[in-house]
Amino acid sequence: MRVLLPLLALVVASGLAGALALARAGDGGSDPARTGAGPVLHAPATAGRDADGAPVRLPSPDGRPAMVTFLFTECPDVCPLVASRIAAALDAAGPAAGGIDVVAISVDPPGDTPAAVRAFLDRHGLRGRMRYMVGSRAELEPVWRAWGVAAQTDDRSGGHRESVHSAPIVFIDGDGRQVARYAAGAPYSPADLAREIRLLTA
Repeated sequence: MRVLLPLLALVVASGLAGALALARAGDGGSDPARTGAGPVLHAPATAGRDADGAPVRLPSPDGRPAMVTFLFTECPDVCPLVASRIAAALDAAGPAAGGIDVVAISVDPPGDTPAAVRAFLDRHGLRGRMRYMVGSRAELEPVWRAWGVAAQTDDRSGGHRESVHSAPIVFIDGDGRQVARYAAGAPYSPADLAREIRLLTA
């Protein structure tokens, strides 16, 4: 991903704001890859449609916990790694994985077409396991801001698409509270994510 300094400053600021605003019930957040200190921050109300046209709502109206991240299908590095870790975490969590909603939100509105999303989910073993919310830039920019996610895609004709964006994994409990947040560049493993899934679905 190309380094764009003004945007990276925003990404850092967003990450720090999120770090100061998250709470983890009953856990001091000792894992250095995981944010979990500060006042409770509720998940922003988010509504849209996935690549198959089905509605996506966060927090879940059914009170289900959720794991939320931000991706784009043509990403060459971070997004495939995040997707692979999520798939491995769902495998490791076993039956508990069925009790959590897994949602990705596009940070590349023009590139994340339904066909591109389906191919991405297939490549990473996430078809039927992850909902991938898409939309226009006008629809998605307010969602990024609400979640404290910075996103800027460089749409170059005749070349590869590039994006500078924050790609956290955020866990939401059944009451709609953000209880844990893993930054994309932090040293976390699928086992860490699987632990969060089991805790939220216990």
